[in-house]
Amino acid sequence: MVFGFVKQSGGRIEVDSQEGAGATFRIFLPKGQGVAVDPEDGMSDDEMLTGGKGTILVVEDEPGVRNIAVDVPEELGYTVVHAGTGPEALVRLDELNHVDLLFTDIIMPGNMTGLELAVKARERISDLKVLYTTGYARGVNFASPSLPEGLDILSKPYAVTELAERIRNSLRLAA
Repeated sequence: MVFGFVKQSGGRIEVDSQEGAGATFRIFLPKGQGVAVDPEDGMSDDEMLTGGKGTILVVEDEPGVRNIAVDVPEELGYTVVHAGTGPEALVRLDELNHVDLLFTDIIMPGNMTGLELAVKARERISDLKVLYTTGYARGVNFASPSLPEGLDILSKPYAVTELAERIRNSLRLAA
């Protein structure tokens, strides 16, 4: 977990070990106001966290997760509208002039899943791009007959940079 956090943060770990004397681990993280660089691809956080234009409808039933899913794209410059349920999202969709991306949890309480929401939303906006998210995606085969092919799914938990990149890519496909 520590290694994953350090790597995601753009830092590194150095280990000094001597037999009989133990080991010393040093963790190096970038300054809070600085620009972190991913050592694998040389891309800075500023480059990874670039936004664009567009309106995103975020649908997430868990308030804490919804706050993150709303804050990240807002900080990147997107217009974000949010809802906690599928029916609430459809009301929001009807209130808006245009939405470029629907970012929805697949599994939500109540009588409408994210998959059903996407179908109803696309009845209103035929070219609407959809990015799904779920905490159940890890290790699950989504190539089942009950699910449509080609779902764009972001597994929870996700890194802020991963969310930003997936939103950017989804909207790029819409252009």
